Amino acid sequence: MEPITIAIDPVLFRFGTILVRWYGVAIAAGIALGITVALREARRKGVDVDATYNTALWAVVVAIFGARLFHVLDRLDFYLQNPASAFSIQQGGLAMWGAIAGGFAAGALYCRWAKLSVGRMADVAAPAVLLGQIVGRAGSLINGDAFGSPADLPWSLVYVHPDALIPDLGEPTHPYPLYEMLWNAVALGIVWRLRRQQLPDGTLFLVFLVLYAAGRFVLTFVRQEAIVLAGLQQAQVVALVALAIALPLLLRRRAAVVRA
Repeated sequence: MEPITIAIDPVLFRFGTILVRWYGVAIAAGIALGITVALREARRKGVDVDATYNTALWAVVVAIFGARLFHVLDRLDFYLQNPASAFSIQQGGLAMWGAIAGGFAAGALYCRWAKLSVGRMADVAAPAVLLGQIVGRAGSLINGDAFGSPADLPWSLVYVHPDALIPDLGEPTHPYPLYEMLWNAVALGIVWRLRRQQLPDGTLFLVFLVLYAAGRFVLTFVRQEAIVLAGLQQAQVVALVALAIALPLLLRRRAAVVRA
């Protein structure tokens, strides 16, 4: 059985020198859908909608900055030689861990300033972030920027368009973006089911963080990024740190619910 060929032009439209890429459209669609879901969840949980929208705006702006920063640090050798490319986010290269860290930090600071519950707002954001990730990764699937390691499998991807960002055109690779989309869909199903339960504020976000970190740690073994520590890639090291923080907090909250 032949691998799956991706021959789609990463550029959706060209207006002179202005390029509109599938990647950018997918990211924008993911953000829009995520905010829509967050506002819906805010109404359901009795959280002020205007405050949720303001929190989302701050979180999104800083999340994009954090996502690009993590990506640049992960490929620092390349960007030291090509500093101008560090600002070319329209071509791809947004690290999800940077987005999560930046978005959470900005959202938490705004909530503190506005005297809102950080935990409750984080729970509102949990399903929204997962949905946004699923939609956004569709752009990477076309772009070829989040490619997997070489693989001879019936579901391997082969990029053939000359503008795809994968280094080796024509080489079958693991469909990493698809793996992550599927895992995030499973995580979204779990979070969506739990969201109607009476849980302490912040629990749903911790569930999301544990599920995403566990999946990202395992799936990154089929990525090809720089090794940063003990044979692990940046995303795996951050995933272990996230698990070390989130899992004990989640278990403590579960124990408190059981005792109650």
